[in-house]
Amino acid sequence: MGGIGSGGARDNAGRPAIDGEVRTTISLTMPPSLIRGLRDNARQKGMSVSQLVVEILENRI
Repeated sequence: MGGIGSGGARDNAGRPAIDGEVRTTISLTMPPSLIRGLRDNARQKGMSVSQLVVEILENRI
Protein backbone atom coordinates (compact mmCIF):
# COMPACT_ATOMS: atom_id res chain seq x y z
CA MET A 1 0.00 0.00 0.00
CA GLY A 2 1.06 3.57 -0.51
CA GLY A 3 3.98 4.51 -2.64
CA ILE A 4 4.22 6.37 -5.90
CA GLY A 5 0.94 7.22 -7.58
CA SER A 6 -1.34 6.42 -4.65
CA GLY A 7 -3.88 8.76 -3.15
CA GLY A 8 -5.32 11.98 -4.44
CA ALA A 9 -8.43 12.78 -6.44
CA ARG A 10 -9.24 10.84 -9.59
CA ASP A 11 -11.33 11.97 -12.53
CA ASN A 12 -14.89 10.60 -12.43
CA ALA A 13 -14.36 9.17 -8.94
CA GLY A 14 -17.18 9.30 -6.43
CA ARG A 15 -20.85 9.87 -6.92
CA PRO A 16 -21.98 11.86 -9.95
CA ALA A 17 -23.74 15.16 -9.27
CA ILE A 18 -27.49 14.78 -9.12
CA ASP A 19 -28.22 17.76 -11.34
CA GLY A 20 -24.75 18.43 -12.71
CA GLU A 21 -24.06 21.10 -10.11
CA VAL A 22 -21.07 20.91 -7.75
CA ARG A 23 -22.03 20.55 -4.08
CA THR A 24 -20.52 21.99 -0.92
CA THR A 25 -21.03 20.58 2.57
CA ILE A 26 -22.47 22.64 5.41
CA SER A 27 -23.05 21.68 9.00
CA LEU A 28 -25.81 22.93 11.25
CA THR A 29 -27.71 21.95 14.35
CA MET A 30 -31.47 21.44 14.49
CA PRO A 31 -33.93 19.94 16.94
CA PRO A 32 -34.15 16.13 16.56
CA SER A 33 -37.88 16.38 15.84
CA LEU A 34 -37.20 18.60 12.82
CA ILE A 35 -34.53 16.22 11.53
CA ARG A 36 -36.93 13.28 11.91
CA GLY A 37 -39.54 15.26 9.97
CA LEU A 38 -37.09 16.02 7.16
CA ARG A 39 -35.99 12.40 6.93
CA ASP A 40 -39.57 11.10 6.94
CA ASN A 41 -40.65 13.62 4.31
CA ALA A 42 -37.65 12.87 2.09
CA ARG A 43 -38.30 9.11 2.35
CA GLN A 44 -41.97 9.61 1.39
CA LYS A 45 -40.92 11.65 -1.66
CA GLY A 46 -38.18 9.20 -2.65
CA MET A 47 -35.37 11.74 -2.40
CA SER A 48 -32.39 12.44 -0.18
CA VAL A 49 -32.64 14.85 2.73
CA SER A 50 -30.18 17.09 0.89
CA GLN A 51 -32.43 17.19 -2.18
CA LEU A 52 -35.46 17.97 -0.01
CA VAL A 53 -33.69 20.82 1.79
CA VAL A 54 -32.58 22.31 -1.55
CA GLU A 55 -36.16 22.06 -2.84
CA ILE A 56 -37.55 23.72 0.29
CA LEU A 57 -35.00 26.55 0.18
CA GLU A 58 -35.47 27.18 -3.54
CA ASN A 59 -39.23 27.37 -3.17
CA ARG A 60 -39.31 29.52 -0.04
CA ILE A 61 -36.53 32.05 -0.55
